[in-house]
Parts: sequence; C-alpha cells; structure tokens
Amino acid sequence: MMNKKLIALAVAAAVTGGVSVAQAADVTGFAAAQFTVSDDTATNESAFHPTGDTLAEVDVAAKGVRIDVDTSAGGDLNFEQANVTTDVGPASLTVGVFNSNIGLEKQDVNERSFIETGLAFNHIATQNAINLTGANVGFKAGPAAIGVALVNDPTFTPAAGESDKTSFGVSADFDVAGVGVGVDYLTQDSTAVGNILDLSLTYSMGALGLNFEMVNDDAVDSLYQFGGTFDAGNGITVAARYGMQTNAATGSDDQTKLDLAVSYALADNVDVSAEYSSYDDGSTAGTTNRDVTLVGVVASF
Repeated sequence: MMNKKLIALAVAAAVTGGVSVAQAADVTGFAAAQFTVSDDTATNESAFHPTGDTLAEVDVAAKGVRIDVDTSAGGDLNFEQANVTTDVGPASLTVGVFNSNIGLEKQDVNERSFIETGLAFNHIATQNAINLTGANVGFKAGPAAIGVALVNDPTFTPAAGESDKTSFGVSADFDVAGVGVGVDYLTQDSTAVGNILDLSLTYSMGALGLNFEMVNDDAVDSLYQFGGTFDAGNGITVAARYGMQTNAATGSDDQTKLDLAVSYALADNVDVSAEYSSYDDGSTAGTTNRDVTLVGVVASF
C-alpha cells in the first residue's frame, strides 16, 4: 500500500511548482474505521472493517487546484475529486471532477453525523450523482449561495463510438438567522430516473439542529427524511434520523431507515461514536432488512 502522506506531498509539490508545501498547500484528510458489534445479516458481525468504502483520505488544495485521494481496505487508490477553481469576476469557476451539491449529507464520514448514510444519500448515490464531471460556476449574494453546472450525464454510459450526454444542474442555498433552505436540481437523460430534485430545510438554535429533506425523481414516488442533532456538552453529541421511501416501480413497499447515534470528542481531531441502524425494505419477505450496531472512530487532520 502506498504511503498517503507521501502522495499528498508529491501532489502538492507538483501543483505548487517547487514552492514549499507548508507555505503553498493546504493538506487535510482523515482515517476512519468501525467495529460491527451486531448485524442480523451476519455479514461483518464482530469484526473490524473500514467505515463505508474509505479507509483513509488525503485532500490537497494549492493555487486553485484541489485533489482528493482516498483508499479502501484493499489498498486501491481513488480520485474522489480532481479539479481547478479560479475566480471569474464575482463568481468562481470549477472544472474537473467535484463532489455534487445535491442533498444534505456529505460524502466523507468525518463531515457526517452518522457512520451509515441515510436513504436520501443512498438513493442519490444509485443515480451516480455523488461525484460529477464537468464545470460549475458558483457565486454568493448576501445569504444566498448559487451554483450552475454543466456536467456529464451521470446515468448515461456511451457505447462504442457514441458521444456522452450532458446534464444541467443548479443549486441554491439560503441561510438566514439559523434557518437554511436548499434547492438542488439535475437533469438526466435516463427515462427510468428522470431529473433529480432535492429540497432541504435546516434549523439551528444553540445546541439543537434539525433538518428535513425530500428527494423527487421518476424512480421514487416519494422520499422523505428528517433528523436532528443535539450537543449535550463535554464533547458529547447525540443524533437521530428517520427516512421513508416509496419506489415508483411498485407504488408501495415503503422502505424505512432509522439511525440513532451518540459521539464523543476524544480529542480535538478524534471522534468516537456508537450507532444503531435499522433498515426495512418494505417487502413481505424482508430479504434485505438489516439491524446493525456499530462503533466507529474518525481522526482528522
């Protein structure tokens, strides 16, 4: 397995043209792992394994260049993001591969309240809309942050000799006095999925944070998710989330997912968490139902 620190330094040196990494590059990242206490599918019960698919990640930003490299337990390297950003008048232009703005939940576990991802994130991920390739123009106006993107269609795979298709995306986020409103939209050619619309609402007051999210496309009749976090003090945070999804193909079979978590800040950059997650696929057979209890640790730098 390649040393991630060396990769970060090599990439940073390349993009800074020999200037000192400490002066020119911002190097961040995390390492994460989890222990499955119980899992009624018995897939990973009583075993250690990486959080999600990512064991560690190193992110390098220098002179407008952003490169995020992560690795799985098998040692495979993946470029999560590789892009360049430059100012164009009052706006910023980003070109390359970048994280999608669609949805509330972040891709990296060190930026989430839970180890497991929620129904909304999972559905967006099935549309390959977590990472996008193309160009995005973003700008801020008072409490609003707006982005407009032209990207490769994430649901379309061109055949030999066939050109790729493009998608148009727009995101708008407003945050005033602790109330946040988000609107994300992405066109897609796929008739099975259609265009994705994600609406979100957040509210924060002191130690309490609440959120609501709705996802709509042709693959679901409805998808709603709501949750909250509470900072109990002394480094302890509790979180809860519930989601419900009805698939368009069946018109019924409501999928539900409940997540409960408590985390403790062991150090400024180290969080330890315990989490219970219950998923019901909504079918009579319940072949993919899953109840799991996890303990995880994330260290950031």
